[in-house]
Amino acid sequence: MNHRSIRYVGAALGALVLVLSGLTSSASANPSTPPTEDGKRVILRVTAQPPANARAAAITCELAAHNPHKSTHVSGTINVTATWTCSAPVTRLTVTARLWRNVSTLVNQGYNETTGNRRAQANAAGGCTTGLYDGTTAGTVYYPPGYTPATMTGYDQGPAVNISCP
Repeated sequence: MNHRSIRYVGAALGALVLVLSGLTSSASANPSTPPTEDGKRVILRVTAQPPANARAAAITCELAAHNPHKSTHVSGTINVTATWTCSAPVTRLTVTARLWRNVSTLVNQGYNETTGNRRAQANAAGGCTTGLYDGTTAGTVYYPPGYTPATMTGYDQGPAVNISCP
């Protein structure tokens, strides 16, 4: 089974977890989801509710894998980023970005973990070789104590992009 098949199985399992847990979500396994106003696709959006007696607001977090592209910072490389973005600071965010070439070749991966923040980003980059590139991400959000759910793990696959290298 190649990584694309595994990704679809992972997306289906993730959707099942969302349904079974009763989360508010706009999760979709469709990589052609329209971009948000900043041009980034958002595949997974999860919301955690505060304790009933708290005066705190719900916290919504979005996980996204972005378009692979030629790096503008490091000549001769291909780059992909993945982000968690939350409406308020959370206890912890973990995010892994993976860059794939021609469906089954893992080029590179990057990991990041933050505590007490509302955003986390990971990057993956590799040398430029002509091919079809896509990025994937997996990450976990740990909401503040008392929020329901306490944690949520998500997965996203970005769009495939043909990139030509000299």
